Amino acid sequence: MLNTAHRITKSKAWVCCVTCSAKILNGDATTMAHLSTSAPIGSLFACLYLSIRRGIAGLERLIVVAQVLIGISLISFSLSRQVGLSIIILVFTGCFSILLITSSNMIIQTLVTEDKRGRVMSFYALAMVGMIPFGNLLAGTLAHNFGATNALIVCGSLNILGARWFSAQLPAVSRWIDR
Repeated sequence: MLNTAHRITKSKAWVCCVTCSAKILNGDATTMAHLSTSAPIGSLFACLYLSIRRGIAGLERLIVVAQVLIGISLISFSLSRQVGLSIIILVFTGCFSILLITSSNMIIQTLVTEDKRGRVMSFYALAMVGMIPFGNLLAGTLAHNFGATNALIVCGSLNILGARWFSAQLPAVSRWIDR
């Protein structure tokens, strides 16, 4: 559920990135290229961190922290008026996004019994990929009506609220992991 909320609210960063690049940061195609390559660099850092982890203990807390930091990163990006700062913020956004998605995936694949894993992962994939168009629609509508900056602030805030909801579920998730 948290990943679904993440996909709805996070995907809009790329929808609004063109507007931010051109209008807010007064950039051009080169600026957009730099912004577009920032998140994958952060993703690499997340992959390196996850590759040295052992087991899934503590990943449920990492999911909450990553979701909150994604929200903060989106809000920070929306308020940034400097290209260099925006690039650094997007590096962190990419890192936290991969931490969230991969941690969720690791928990699910580790804890779901083998005979149900295919079905569960199908629903997981549907929730992840199927929500992207709705996130883009939400972001586009918000950006059109209220501006790209405000759209990113709303979506970042929704990420933080989603993390707050998931943090209330942590005791149950932690018990499930400890079994």
